[in-house]
Amino acid sequence: MQRRRLPTGISSFDEIRNWNFYYADKTPHILNLVEYPGRYFLSRPRRFGKSLLVDTMAELFHCNQKLFQGLYIHDRWDWDNSHPVLFSVLAVVVSVSRGAWNWKSVTSWLRWKVKPESTRQKSTFRARAA
Repeated sequence: MQRRRLPTGISSFDEIRNWNFYYADKTPHILNLVEYPGRYFLSRPRRFGKSLLVDTMAELFHCNQKLFQGLYIHDRWDWDNSHPVLFSVLAVVVSVSRGAWNWKSVTSWLRWKVKPESTRQKSTFRARAA
C-alpha cells in the first residue's frame, strides 16, 4: 500500500485527489454554503487552505464528478448543471487598487481571465443541446 503524502503548498484539488495526497473532506461545509446562500467572508491565516477551498468549489461547480467520488458531497450534488466560475487572486486586486495598472490593463486582464471560462461554458451548452 502506497503511503499518502501531505499536500504542503498544493492548492489544486485535482492534484491532491489524483496524486494520492491526504485530504480532509470539507465538502459538507461547501454544501452548507451553497444551500444557505448569503455573503461569506472566508477568513483564515496565510497558508491555511483558502485557495484550495476555492479551487475545490470551482471543480464542484464545473461538475468534475470523478474528483468527488468517496466524498460527502458526491451523492448530494446535481452533476448535470455546470456553472461558470471566475477565480481571481487578491494580490492582483491589491495591485490594481494601488494604481499599478491603468484601466486599459485591468480590462485586458479581465478579458484574459473570462475568455477561457466563456469558451468552456459555450462548449458545455453546445454538448447539452446536441
